[in-house]
Amino acid sequence: MLGDKVDERDGSLFSPRQAREYLAELQVPLVVLRTRKAREDGWPAGLKTTEMGAMARNLGRVREILDDQCVVWLPSQPPASGQRDVHPRIELSEAEPIGEETVQDVPSERETWDERLDITAVTVVMSALDRDRRPVSDLRAENFEVLEDATPVEVLQLTPIGAPTRSALPEARQPEDVGLPVVLYVNRVLGGGSGLSRALDAVSGEAIRLAALGPVEIVVADADQVRTLAEPTRDVSALTAALEQLSSQQSALNAVERIRQSFVRGVRKSEVRGIERGRSKVLIAATAAASEENLVLLRSLERLRLWALRGTGHRAGLLVVVGGGFDEDPTSFYLSFVRRMEPHNVDRARQNLRHRRQSESVGALAQELAGAGWRLLAVAGNAVGGDASSADFRRSDKVETFAAGDFNALAGAHESPWLLVDPIGSQDHLAAASGGGVTVGSAGLGASLDQTSGWYLLTYQVARPPDGASHVLEVRPRRDGVVVSTNRVVTAATSEGQAEARLRRLLAGSSSTGEIIVEILTGSSTAADGNRLTAEIDATVRFGALAAVLNREGRATTLRVSVAVQAGDETPSVEQRLQRMAKVPESWVYSFPLERPAGAEISLAVTVEEPASGLWGGALIELP
Repeated sequence: MLGDKVDERDGSLFSPRQAREYLAELQVPLVVLRTRKAREDGWPAGLKTTEMGAMARNLGRVREILDDQCVVWLPSQPPASGQRDVHPRIELSEAEPIGEETVQDVPSERETWDERLDITAVTVVMSALDRDRRPVSDLRAENFEVLEDATPVEVLQLTPIGAPTRSALPEARQPEDVGLPVVLYVNRVLGGGSGLSRALDAVSGEAIRLAALGPVEIVVADADQVRTLAEPTRDVSALTAALEQLSSQQSALNAVERIRQSFVRGVRKSEVRGIERGRSKVLIAATAAASEENLVLLRSLERLRLWALRGTGHRAGLLVVVGGGFDEDPTSFYLSFVRRMEPHNVDRARQNLRHRRQSESVGALAQELAGAGWRLLAVAGNAVGGDASSADFRRSDKVETFAAGDFNALAGAHESPWLLVDPIGSQDHLAAASGGGVTVGSAGLGASLDQTSGWYLLTYQVARPPDGASHVLEVRPRRDGVVVSTNRVVTAATSEGQAEARLRRLLAGSSSTGEIIVEILTGSSTAADGNRLTAEIDATVRFGALAAVLNREGRATTLRVSVAVQAGDETPSVEQRLQRMAKVPESWVYSFPLERPAGAEISLAVTVEEPASGLWGGALIELP
């Protein structure tokens, strides 16, 4: 029950997205009752409840939902040794009651069963090194055991990627689908100053070997957009020229460093003026600065997510992130200033800063990137803390001692290596799930590319459909002394990020609308509060013959409905909902309310997809 009163406001411990995804996975229906019109709060629009009559009708609807549920008991035994896993199919009409006689009619184990025929092939990038970290280049498929979700699967193919050298120029006219796709993702928001220039120089120096791996694409992430600077190519001269152009452009400080530098300048002024005991100026400033950098980091991670998951399904590729280091936990940096100037606020500061950590966001993104097939390699321009070693500088007492003793070095006009405590740690965390890692400078990148002679494309087959779930992958070498590194997780389905990328392409004018027909109709607009209009939107989805495909094996189907609303050049707002259907009809209508400013031109995009198969459809309309 949601509304305006104190006891009707959302007091959940979990976000609406977490709750909705969890309930959808358990197949538990969610009903929201509201005492006022729906707001954009992440929960479903729900049922309006303003008086007892409406409440009675809504509870009747809940009763209908509960009555539609049933429990079916099926006989089950583990398959005998050597037999394939099988499962029964039972078709029941929606209104058919489940009684004792129905259960008794289920065929026994020895009678007819439907055999599971779903097969999925998955390809990942795998590296093999010996104990001295030298590449092993003579391996075959029989040298490995592959397990998905702890179950052995069949290895179909093991293909060496090759051993690119520094001198051999790749053939620039080779087809784009030859070799391993390589993307250079240059983050100009979280990578700046001389560090980004050194990282770009390191990549430029290895352009030949990167192009030998496969066609190379250069993507630049700015503050407001992600743009393609160079389409996939093996032309080394074109790649080098584009990288040199980027390196020559004046780059501002890393966005997080800039926030921290401004904070330090304010603290330095406070120290000069003196602070009365018991005040909380530094605590407030630290909390505000950490919140600002938290927003910058979330936006930057989301841009990477949307771009990297723009394709459909699983594909293997090398994603080289240039720049982009940051502190996952801001506590070490800001707490040192609070401890020195406001020791009475240390506990409050620690509690405030704890909620600004990014470890969970980075871990989730790492899983998604690995699941989509990317092997991530991060390139940093310099080691943690300037030229200091990472292991030496990660001790928080070092940064506290330095920060407390020298404000000028931190707040000066030039960049300081001490503004970030452990930027390498965040990059390492992002790369770990894919079996990748972090390199520092030309020497580090060169050493990593030396090991590509031990890289392979591993393709295995598993008896399951592309179900939209993440599966744990483990590759065990059967040869002594071989150390394998590859994706820890795979996902053979479209993700939320891919769905959002489709919406953005529709808003940008893409003519691709998928296989499913979607038509958008809008009802007449009525005046809402203030200078706003509200209208009911109907998205008619025509599955046609695809309904039979989605209803295969008589199983329930989960559809993802995504809606994006964009006013002018503003960033579109996106909402996604999962809709579980026992049986997909040939035609279906999805209705939702839309509230918008009066007099504003609105672009509305809707996509409907089945994440498991990748089947989708979309439409776009302009509202005057």
